[in-house]
Amino acid sequence: MRRTFLFLLLLPFSNLFAQSDSANVPFSENGWYLSPHGTIRILVIFAQIEYDKNPKDDPLTWELDHWPSGKLPIWKDDLFDPYPSASPQAQVTRYYHDISMGHFVVVGDYIDQLVTIKESEVSSLKNSVSLSNHGVAAANKLPRFHTAHGLTVADFDLWKEGGKPGLPKLAGPDSPHSFDHVMVILRNSSILTHGQGSTDPGSSGKLFGHESDTQSRFGAMNGLPFEILKHEFNHLLLGGNNFHSGGGNAKTFQSYFINVQGGWSMMGAAGSSLLTTSAWDRYRLGWYAEDAAHAINARTNDGRPVNGDLDPLKGDTGIYVLRDFVTSGDALRIRMPYLGEEEYPQWIWLENHQTFARNGSPTDRFHFEVEMPCVHKARPAIHAVLQVDREDKHGKDIYKGYADYLRPLPATGLHDRAIRGDTVRFECLWAGDTRPLVTGHKWANPFSGSHELELICHDLDGDGTMLRTKESVSSRIDVFDGRVRDEGRFYGHTDQGYTVQGNNKLGMATNP
Repeated sequence: MRRTFLFLLLLPFSNLFAQSDSANVPFSENGWYLSPHGTIRILVIFAQIEYDKNPKDDPLTWELDHWPSGKLPIWKDDLFDPYPSASPQAQVTRYYHDISMGHFVVVGDYIDQLVTIKESEVSSLKNSVSLSNHGVAAANKLPRFHTAHGLTVADFDLWKEGGKPGLPKLAGPDSPHSFDHVMVILRNSSILTHGQGSTDPGSSGKLFGHESDTQSRFGAMNGLPFEILKHEFNHLLLGGNNFHSGGGNAKTFQSYFINVQGGWSMMGAAGSSLLTTSAWDRYRLGWYAEDAAHAINARTNDGRPVNGDLDPLKGDTGIYVLRDFVTSGDALRIRMPYLGEEEYPQWIWLENHQTFARNGSPTDRFHFEVEMPCVHKARPAIHAVLQVDREDKHGKDIYKGYADYLRPLPATGLHDRAIRGDTVRFECLWAGDTRPLVTGHKWANPFSGSHELELICHDLDGDGTMLRTKESVSSRIDVFDGRVRDEGRFYGHTDQGYTVQGNNKLGMATNP
């Protein structure tokens, strides 16, 4: 049997490839309800709920340092920059600058007064979607429309309303003006506490006489709601709940895999390891580097651009150089051979993440490595992910399919895991009790095992069946070859990247 080898040379990081859009056939690079290209400015309304009928329903019985009662949050200027710049500073504006390589500019401003939603004046506080309407209605009681940077309604109307999924979005103002996106962020909602929110096309009601094209609402009890904010807003670019992936999925959604996947992607959220984008996301939305000669771009050993979309059965082998993924967009995609026509097509993506220490991107590091010393820091490495299906970018079916179409392939491999019967205390991340998972080298199973970046499904009640809706296991601790590891590995670990010094093999005879 002939063996095919792929050699990778890892190096530090040191016109536009495009496909023609269609005015009639959906094309993923046009975005779902918002365009992933150009500039959009978001209007933010900060709101506080006054539980004047049922004070006991207020989830806050203490004062928040980051958001004092009756005031705007201290991080109000760290959400969005008000104007585009080559060096964005605010968290969300910087995030979109980095993941899109400058193709998508997201700026914003906020109404410079806190609005109060009185329980006695609304029908219900139990419907999360209606909180947007309540926030807009409360803002309308202010004497005038005024933002922190003195912007006008026209400054928030850069796109025409009515964008259809996959079809071109038209730049320019509406007549009368319509806000492109209105975002309500709540200090003390009992149903949107923190890490919770949603987004929708359509208006949340007239704000000072003007509708909105799209809307969202988020709880921010614990601080700036970055993870859920970018996850929900990214729906408007990528698609509906069946696009959950990269640590942003839940066990209730139909998926390509039994286990709920972690990892990284634009649709990642609380369960992500990295909070940056994936190469699949960029390919899907047409975020190509200015010097990219191909849709998936890599380099030869002497620095020339080369097509990184590889099919080994067609002779695509050799030595490839991947510069830093975040800043260059370089990646390799290898089509998985020998799959029958009845199987979903599959590809392995390889990305060279040089991490924050080298590329300066705040989200190119492990999720909690700054806040939690127990989480091992990301280091420069190749990271791998398996794409299942979800290849078509043109056509009427491009927004169909299942969630978790991306499965990480960490360098630590795949293993069988068993639940130990006892309960132990974990301290990493958030202290509590858990049932440890037992595994080790002798449990290696690269074909049907599970990996560290997924929530395994286990027959908890012993009835011979597994339902992911009730039997997905999240264990904070595992016991590997007898050694207890309380390291929050689901949220990223140094060993999960492929390095010259560590695991640097990925093949038919290795794990993974």
